[in-house]
Amino acid sequence: MLVVNGYSTSFRWPGILQQKINRLLGPNVVEVRSALKGGTPISGWIDLETGQRRKPWTQILKPKLRNDKGNRPVIVLAQQSLQGAFGRRSIGIRGANDYRGIDFGAEALQLYANALQEDGADEVLISTHIYKHPMEPEIGNESLALDALMQQKPLGIHRGPDLWKPTKQNYPRAFARDGVHPNQFGAELMAQQWFEVLLQHQLELSAKKSRTPQ
Repeated sequence: MLVVNGYSTSFRWPGILQQKINRLLGPNVVEVRSALKGGTPISGWIDLETGQRRKPWTQILKPKLRNDKGNRPVIVLAQQSLQGAFGRRSIGIRGANDYRGIDFGAEALQLYANALQEDGADEVLISTHIYKHPMEPEIGNESLALDALMQQKPLGIHRGPDLWKPTKQNYPRAFARDGVHPNQFGAELMAQQWFEVLLQHQLELSAKKSRTPQ
């Protein structure tokens, strides 16, 4: 079971991802659930100082993490952002030398992923924000925090697709008139990136199992 957690930039692509999976595996094999709320980056889901879950988490996300069938892993596809984590949404990581900002961002991502695991996720795949023209370079720099987290090799936490680069390369063609949210083409682009990463992730898991002594 796949649970997509994010906000308004993720409203369209989960349904497209479900269609791609259905074409590959058949219907009713892998379920894609959406746990989304507009205007809620990570700091809108969880208090980054205390770890306390906010209302969108308890009302929208946590119920979607419930494994009804009991015999299938729950994998969260987190397309998230650090907007608001540093105070105002316009404040973020200034660059590769902003070590304090990068470390804080990595800690925020770790806290968020740990909370997902505590509430039912077996694995978490994290991607940072798509290209956001009015708030660059801070949005693109969010990937630096994800890089720092991945260097720690956290258990059960993996890198999702790089969505910033392909959406920047296709700006403004992949965006709606507001220049911020993806249009249908942008959603197709994002779904394909997630689909490819999931296939690669499954291949890596299968290879790992084949190397494990029985």
